[in-house]
Amino acid sequence: RHDILRVVGWRDAAGVAIDPAALVAAARCCVGIDAAQAATLARRALDAGAGVDALIVLAEQLMLSRRAEEAAALLEEPPVTIGSTEERIAIATMQANNLTFGLGRGLGAAALLDSVLDETSEPTLQAMLRSQTAPMLLFGGDVQAAASATAGVVADAAATRADVLRAQITQVAIDAIRGRPVTAARLASETFVAIGAGGAELPMAS
Repeated sequence: RHDILRVVGWRDAAGVAIDPAALVAAARCCVGIDAAQAATLARRALDAGAGVDALIVLAEQLMLSRRAEEAAALLEEPPVTIGSTEERIAIATMQANNLTFGLGRGLGAAALLDSVLDETSEPTLQAMLRSQTAPMLLFGGDVQAAASATAGVVADAAATRADVLRAQITQVAIDAIRGRPVTAARLASETFVAIGAGGAELPMAS
């Protein structure tokens, strides 16, 4: 999955134009691994017109670099044009992740995504939002609500495989917190195998 990073490097060294989408993909490869390179590539992608995709990668890297306040400011006044409901939801989801994992405000993040649910009637988008909400509720300390959310996602016919895996990861922590270590260990093993070594669907989980 890191081939795109090498290709972008070669094209850059050769002075050849690089497609904005390729810059985003290369930046995403560096997230959590090389903060400086991820930020540089994401900013170049923004300058090249990559839009919301580049913005989210940059915000994610800022969050992981303990610069959550900067990420929040960036997402609050995005320097890109938001052209669709899907893009608005993508930004709100990143805002919620930053609230949870960057600023420690899980319940506020869950409330944000609950408000965004009203913006779409698309079942797949709603399932994705609910799967994102589950770990936020858990990090916010509402274990019962988190458990209800994970159960709802697993039972939702509109949920994608990534949504279900995200819910299962949350359920592992819920089982552990509730004193069910054997159940948690078994589900963790099953989920790890399902995600796979590449972690393409949930790269941050790999």
